[in-house]
Parts: sequence; structure tokens; C-alpha cells
Amino acid sequence: MICDNCQQKFNISKQDQEYYKSFNVPEPTWCPDCRKMRRLSMRNERTFYQRRCDFCNKDIIAYYPKKSHQVVYCPECWYSDSWDPNNFSKDFNFEKPFFEQFKALYKIVPTLSLDVVNCENSQYVSYCGDDKSCYYDIAGEANEQCFYGKFVKYSKDCVDNSFVYNSELCYECVNCHNCYGSTWLTLCYDCDHCHNCYDL
Repeated sequence: MICDNCQQKFNISKQDQEYYKSFNVPEPTWCPDCRKMRRLSMRNERTFYQRRCDFCNKDIIAYYPKKSHQVVYCPECWYSDSWDPNNFSKDFNFEKPFFEQFKALYKIVPTLSLDVVNCENSQYVSYCGDDKSCYYDIAGEANEQCFYGKFVKYSKDCVDNSFVYNSELCYECVNCHNCYGSTWLTLCYDCDHCHNCYDL
């Protein structure tokens, strides 16, 4: 088949065809990659925008650009008792389609600008808690001076890492625990001054 979106060829296996028939749904017209992009289109964890909090009007960093139709509150306002979420409740109308009502509600209910808790000097982090002086840390926890990491936790002075835990002075490491002064490691534990290693 040819993807309706990207015009690339893709296959639908016999097993998948049987699956679609069992639920009486049509076969997909988009390739798997395009379908994945569409499913994740509302998710943003890596792009930050400068804008104002729609509650207190201070300058903030957010997942949502100024031009979005989303009402955005900074964490201090969003977690405060200064507003009541119940003020946005609506009765469900069985005469209208669900997603039409959901979209209308989604546009007026305030959302959190960034999901961060107790971070210090770490303005450009996402889904983080207790970070100190970190930059572009995604889903980190209790890190200090860590930059460009994803799922880096309890680490210090680490740069360009993914899934690194309890480590210090590491660069370009993936799935590493308790490492020190190391670079380009993958699946390593308790390494000290190691370089270009795998599964130690």
C-alpha cells in the first residue's frame, strides 16, 4: 500500500488484516511511522516556548507556544488554591459527539506550563523533580549540573546521557548505573574512568 500521508510504501501483514476484520474496522491508509506521529502529536517534552502565565501574567517557559489556544498556568499558579477546577466543569450532552465536547473543554481548562517540582536554577527542564542547575533535562530527578539528558537520575556533572543513574562526570552514556568519569558507555555498572565500553 501507499501511505496517504508520506506517499511511502508499507505492508499490512495477513495477521494484521485478520485483526482488522475481527473488529470490523478498515485497514490503515497511513504507514506505521505516520500513524505513530499522529498518535504522539499532542505530546511535547522537548520543545519549550516563552510565554506568559494566563493566571498571574508573569513570563514563563512552557510546552505550549503563545499562539496556541491552550490556557496555560505556571506551576505555582496551577498547584495553588487560587482557582477552582470545578468552575470549568460541563454537563455531557448526549446530542453532540464526544470529541467535539472534549475539544471545547480542552481549550478552556488550564494546563500546567511545565511539569517540574522543586527545581532550582533549572528553567528549561521537563518532567523533573529536585534538579539543581540543570539544562534540557527530560524526566530527570535530583540531578546537579546535568545537561541534555533523558531519564538521568541522582547524577552530577553529566552531559548527553540517557537512562543514567547515580553517576558523575559521564558523557554520552546509555543505561548506566553508578559510573564515574566515563564516556561512551552502554549497559555498564560501577565503571570508573572507562571509555567506549559495552555491558561491563
